Amino acid sequence: MSDSSLLQVQHLSHSFPEKRGLLKQTASSSPVLQDINLVIQPQEIVGLVGESGCGKSTLARLLLRIYEPTSGQIQFAGEDIHKFKAREYYGRVQMIFQDPFSSLNPKLKIGFLLREMWNLHQSESVTTSKLNKLLDEVGLSANALDKYPHEFSGGQRQRIAIARALAASPDMLVADEPVSALDVSIQAQILNLLQQLRKERNLT
Repeated sequence: MSDSSLLQVQHLSHSFPEKRGLLKQTASSSPVLQDINLVIQPQEIVGLVGESGCGKSTLARLLLRIYEPTSGQIQFAGEDIHKFKAREYYGRVQMIFQDPFSSLNPKLKIGFLLREMWNLHQSESVTTSKLNKLLDEVGLSANALDKYPHEFSGGQRQRIAIARALAASPDMLVADEPVSALDVSIQAQILNLLQQLRKERNLT
């Protein structure tokens, strides 16, 4: 494998325990991923294509340390991802979920969501002007800061979710079907936005 790669997945496998019977006792394990190998270079776009249930979302969650692999290894920038402290790792790798509404806390204003992410992962102090610039990057106006997620359309909420991920200033975005929950007319706009951000921010 290339030493210049950003992400390396080596012989990765993952199984979910199956619970059966009235007492829900673990009977066996159901394999979802088996012996997956993947290399991603800096600023590269990699798309995984497969039928529903084939393990795409499981792999995404393994890359984000949401799940623990049954076997195999994931390296980021040459280090096992579990050697990173959580805050450090999530400052470099962020996820965009399929459903933008469920990924945003409906009780919190957009400004709070963005400030929270920024303050958690960046040493530079956040200002309203910086948040306005962040919103502008994803095609939203500054007045979004004082609104709640339910006040936006699905496409706008996904732009907010992208802005929140960018607030951490990551090197890599893991997108789990980021447009499948959106109207067809909006899907191309979001994909074009991600392509534009990749060029401007040197994202992987």
